[in-house]
Amino acid sequence: MLLIGFGFLIWLLKELFAILFAGLFCVAGIGCMATAVRIFWAFRRAGKTTPGDQGRENVRIHNEHNYDDMI
Repeated sequence: MLLIGFGFLIWLLKELFAILFAGLFCVAGIGCMATAVRIFWAFRRAGKTTPGDQGRENVRIHNEHNYDDMI
């Protein structure tokens, strides 16, 4: 009986529920777009370096390994 009551309520107020869920999906979409823009900006900032910059600090590149053993 309870399910019939909920079904009847949704049937009566279907336009109200449609508007509520459309608003919910719009808010979720705006949140996803905002997150995507923040990620995009973070990657753009990470890719920019100054002309005198030699790369990241505290990063060492080792070239003296003997790679002949790997072949």
